[in-house]
Amino acid sequence: MTAPMPKLRESEKPKEQQVSPHAYEPVSPVNLPIARGLTPRETEIARLVAKGLPNKAIARILDISPWTIATHLKRIFAKLRINSRIELAVRVAREGEQPLPGAQAPHSQ
Repeated sequence: MTAPMPKLRESEKPKEQQVSPHAYEPVSPVNLPIARGLTPRETEIARLVAKGLPNKAIARILDISPWTIATHLKRIFAKLRINSRIELAVRVAREGEQPLPGAQAPHSQ
């Protein structure tokens, strides 16, 4: 028989992160290097992850399940050949500096 879990005081309870719908600005994935190879929804999720939002907050903003967010992240990680949210955030932050591997460089005239 297992012992019951002790009750947490109000100050010890984890606080659910509140996210304002205005904290997220929709971004058109067109012409973003990170968008090459990703679907528009994956690009949107990548940008929200880069802003530091957890899966539950992203799910609330996009009105989808946190499990769906996790599935998208697995696919994003595989496509970009990365292993963490931090690597994803770095890639999004650098997107204007360098194209993703395999992406075609813009033609200069």
